[in-house]
Amino acid sequence: MYSVGNEQLLEQKPLALYCSRQIPLSVYQPALELVQNLMAQQITLAGGWQSSLEKEALKLRKPGSSSNIIYFLAKGIQSFKVHQSLRSDLDKGKVLIVSLWMHKERIDKQKVKDRDNLILDKLERFLFLHIGEGGNLEELFYRCLSLDKEIYILDHFSNHKWFNPELTPISEKDVEMLFN
Repeated sequence: MYSVGNEQLLEQKPLALYCSRQIPLSVYQPALELVQNLMAQQITLAGGWQSSLEKEALKLRKPGSSSNIIYFLAKGIQSFKVHQSLRSDLDKGKVLIVSLWMHKERIDKQKVKDRDNLILDKLERFLFLHIGEGGNLEELFYRCLSLDKEIYILDHFSNHKWFNPELTPISEKDVEMLFN
C-alpha cells in the first residue's frame, strides 16, 4: 500500500461513502445534502470518490472543513493529481491518499475491485447513499453484510429494498449517530 498524507486518519473510525453512478434525481439532492452536512463535522470520510455525486460532494467541500478525507485510488498514486480544494488540507494532515499501486495510470474494473477490497480490509463503517440494482455496489453491499461491517443507508424510498435489521437507515435528523 502506498500513501501520501496522514496515515493516522485510518485509526479514526473512518466512514466509507458509496453511491452508485446511476442515481434517481429524487435521491441526488438529499444524498448531497447529507454528505455536505457530514463534511462540515469532525468525522473522517473515506471512499473512491468516483460517482458523480461523490465527486460533486468533494468539490463542494470547503478547504479547512472540520472533516478529514481519505481518498482510496483505483490507479497508481503517482498518476493522481490532488484536487485543488484538498491541497491545503493535505498539508494540514486532514487528508490521506491511498493506493495499491505506484505507477498504474488507468482505472479498470479489476483495479476498482482491488481498491474496494482494500477499503473492506481497512474500514469497518460504510454509508451507502444509493445502490443500483445488479451493479458492483450491490455486490459490495452484500459483502459488507457478510463481513458484519457497520452499515448505514440513506433513508429514502428508493433504498427501501436494501433495508434490513443489520443496517441503520440515516437521514438528516439522525446523522449525529455517525459521529461516534
